[in-house]
Amino acid sequence: MMAISRAYEKCLTGLTCMVRGTGTIQERLAAAFLQHLRHIDPDEDLTPALEQQFLEMKGMVTARAPEHEGESRIEATTREMSDLEAQEAADIFIAFATNVSAVYHEEERLRCIREGEEKARTSEGRDAA
Repeated sequence: MMAISRAYEKCLTGLTCMVRGTGTIQERLAAAFLQHLRHIDPDEDLTPALEQQFLEMKGMVTARAPEHEGESRIEATTREMSDLEAQEAADIFIAFATNVSAVYHEEERLRCIREGEEKARTSEGRDAA
């Protein structure tokens, strides 16, 4: 079962990290991925369309191999990004987070409808008795 709520939470905290964090856009992008987005499990947390978008986005920030001991692929890649490349990656993250939010809110809307229908059926059953 998909856990879009986890992806939604990680996107929100990742966006907050990018917006309120300190440092260059490259450093904030790396922090958002390292601290938040890397915890998204595409197989468990995303629809197939979102999974594809996530993997493409992840590919943008993990393209380079680490050059220093203790450095991650994300740090190596974002360190070498130009401001324009980092902004493009950030824009793609924002679009991804927007799509995750849309799926999350649609699932919540449907859940509320189902709960309301269930309560109505339960209430009707009690009234008939």
